[in-house]
Amino acid sequence: MVAVAARTRTYPVLMPDRGARDAGALPRRRRSSPMMRVLAAAVLLALPAIVYVGQSTKAARAGYGILTLRQDVGALQAEHARLLVAVTALKSPERIERVAVRDLGMIKPHPQQMAALILPPITLAAQPAAQPTVWQRLGALLLRREAQAGESH
Repeated sequence: MVAVAARTRTYPVLMPDRGARDAGALPRRRRSSPMMRVLAAAVLLALPAIVYVGQSTKAARAGYGILTLRQDVGALQAEHARLLVAVTALKSPERIERVAVRDLGMIKPHPQQMAALILPPITLAAQPAAQPTVWQRLGALLLRREAQAGESH
């Protein structure tokens, strides 16, 4: 007997490279060890505490700086008051007179040596306004601002 063999057709298929197949496929997920989980939890719990301590330290340092500056301001105000007293003492007329007589050899004038001058009141005469030159007029016309352009002089 003669049997007819079944024919099968084959089609060409392009198979991807091994490297391309691995790159496109998702990698297998590794299980993390329990020690890594504990370590991550410890970091997450300790981090806010570290930040809090840092901020508290910064605030305390700023507070001490402010306290030092206030003490400096108090010392400077006391020195300023002391210097004002010294300046007032140096400006006193009695001291100036004493230094003038003792150190500079000056003497007090006698009443006959003094004279009073009576001056008439000063009157200012109105001077005629100077006429602007051609260049001043030209500069005024060219360099005026818009708000001044409409004003008459």
